[in-house]
Amino acid sequence: MTVFFRSDAPTSRLRDRIATRVSTEIGAQHGQFLLWSPVFLAIGIGIYFGLDTEPPHGLWLAGFVVSVLMFGAGLSIRKKDLPIAPILWALSGGLSLVLAGLCVAQMHTEQMGTIQIGHAIGPIAITGTVLSTDRLAPGQGQRIILESITPDDPARVRGTLPDRARVRLRHDDPVNPGDRIHALVKLLPTSRPVAPGSYDYQKDLYFRGIGASGFIYGHAQIIEKHTPSTMSGYLESLRQTITDRVSATLPSPESGVVATFLTGEGTTISKEDWAALRGSGLAHLLALSGMNVAVVAAIVFFITRLIMAAIPPLALRFPIKKIAAVFAFLAALAYTLLVGAQVPVLRSLLMTGAGLFAIVIDRSPFSMRLLALSALIVLILSPQALSGASFQMSFAAVGALIFAYDAGRTRLSALYRQTNWFKKSLLYLAGICVTSLIATLATAPFSLFNFQTLALYGGAANLIGVPLMSFIVMPAALFAYVLMPFGLEGWALEAMRIGVAWTLDTAHATAALPGAVLSVPIWPQSALGLIVLGVVFALLWRGWGRIAGIVPIILAFAMVAQSKPPDLLISETSALVAFRDESGTLHPSSRRSERFTFENWMRQAGLDPQPVSAWPKEGRQSGAGYELTCEPTGCRLILKGHKIAIVRHAGILKDECAWADIVVASVPLRNISCAAPDVVDRFDVWRSGAHAVFLDSRKTQSPSVRIESVAEYRGERPWVKAPEKRANNSTIAPPEPQPDPR
Repeated sequence: MTVFFRSDAPTSRLRDRIATRVSTEIGAQHGQFLLWSPVFLAIGIGIYFGLDTEPPHGLWLAGFVVSVLMFGAGLSIRKKDLPIAPILWALSGGLSLVLAGLCVAQMHTEQMGTIQIGHAIGPIAITGTVLSTDRLAPGQGQRIILESITPDDPARVRGTLPDRARVRLRHDDPVNPGDRIHALVKLLPTSRPVAPGSYDYQKDLYFRGIGASGFIYGHAQIIEKHTPSTMSGYLESLRQTITDRVSATLPSPESGVVATFLTGEGTTISKEDWAALRGSGLAHLLALSGMNVAVVAAIVFFITRLIMAAIPPLALRFPIKKIAAVFAFLAALAYTLLVGAQVPVLRSLLMTGAGLFAIVIDRSPFSMRLLALSALIVLILSPQALSGASFQMSFAAVGALIFAYDAGRTRLSALYRQTNWFKKSLLYLAGICVTSLIATLATAPFSLFNFQTLALYGGAANLIGVPLMSFIVMPAALFAYVLMPFGLEGWALEAMRIGVAWTLDTAHATAALPGAVLSVPIWPQSALGLIVLGVVFALLWRGWGRIAGIVPIILAFAMVAQSKPPDLLISETSALVAFRDESGTLHPSSRRSERFTFENWMRQAGLDPQPVSAWPKEGRQSGAGYELTCEPTGCRLILKGHKIAIVRHAGILKDECAWADIVVASVPLRNISCAAPDVVDRFDVWRSGAHAVFLDSRKTQSPSVRIESVAEYRGERPWVKAPEKRANNSTIAPPEPQPDPR
């Protein structure tokens, strides 16, 4: 017995030490549940959008009831004096929020119920109401959203027309929101992703209530001018008026950027300027004006407080700081309504409003709790925003800045109070550099995942761009708002133009530097999730346990290192095929067909959009690990030891099926037996969208071919429009490729 107790004593002490450490770590998390709430809610939303099939109808109601019961059970457990009570409370509360996230996401999806078309309609004469207009670059026309669409001849329409359609008007017709127009249109199904895992354009439009895209033939006839009668209609008309005034006053390209600052609509900015802004790390200045909301509030706050401080009766009798905070919030709210309450703008308004409210009640305006509350509100109102780059990057940047500010607030405040104006100016410039560096590091994973690029010189560019926006562009914008009703905005717009011109010059100069942009192949979505989980755990967990956050980050980088881009890509019309050689170069079958698709393929492969020669129409071509032989009827490709036949004419199908391991046919294989192990024909890409083919080398012991399609990647969800059937349940023939309405 004595030996037993002696041998067990070290184990008992170790067990007690571990228990004490665990208890200390858990106790340190007291008061952190609010910060974790949006994380658990986001997990539930992410689970919903990651499912392959839609959960049973009404599950959100049952889940909501369960989550409420679990939350109540957690509250009762918390009140009991049990050693495991904090753990049970956290688990029950977290699980209830995960279920609540599932409920919120499914309920929001069911409420949308967007009607989507699954086939081309038209040309057909319709009458519709203009919901909104987006002016494009000069000479490019405009994009408009139509609602209340009524066909002139309903008999020519098979199926149901969508509630809303986004169409291209190639002429600068004077249409405005609310106008009732008559036009000849071609309506097309909204575009599916260009490859498995690509940006889901169709899903984005579904949650905006848009079920079709297309274009208008000729001019649109205005049959009824409309005077806005609702707030949204008035704001849309006001945005259009401001854009027209700016375009009439300022030259291009500055006019497009100025209009973006004033209205939040960036469609008039040229592709070259957008590319330069992204490549220099300055695109955040224009990204839906999210950052500008805080700048507007700050300018109004300091100007209002300065004016009231100059009036002794006001300064002595009233709390001018709190009054200035109220005026600043009203200005931020007005600016948000004007530029549109997109996710970054809404996040900025919530954060700004919470910070100004903190000033009113004499609290610190910078708090991670305010960020968590803002995230909760955004996710509840717009759960689909979770998968968008705007939500991810805006909250990541602000969260990292608040964390860094909290870490060095005391020392920085003391240093700022003890310096003169010159040193304060240097501190401001240093703050811009540090802020830009922190924001760049925080948003880097999301930029690499969503855009496959990262601006490496963003810190240097922001050192110039941020002061230009803060001290020239946005103050002049406020004066332009005030003076525009009187027609006196000319000098304010000119001041904005000067600031914008300097910003664009900075962007182009920075983006032109060698190595300005880092490009990487597309990441697995699970890798981004692991990185977010690790970083969030490291930021929110108190104590030494936060070190565990590095584990999922390491796993994520291992997944990224193991992932590889596809070796063969086939577009959803089969008009474009591209293969990747051993050097990583992507070779397209054509440089004329589906240029938008190929540009996205290049970006997702981590390649610069430089000119690449297309396949020869006739003859032989070889390179790094491939051999290509083409004729007018098709091509034969040997890649990684696999024989791939690209068939353009049905007459060669028999021979190619006998020769090839993989057959890619731009013609349907109707009642044709093909001996090739893997076949992708015109019907396959029409039904399932673009295909990606992954090849193992024939030199390996067990070579394999893996084929993924857009339909398999997306699953069967409400925003996924499947091909329609005829009355006799036979599949409709695939249509001819249409011009891309984007």
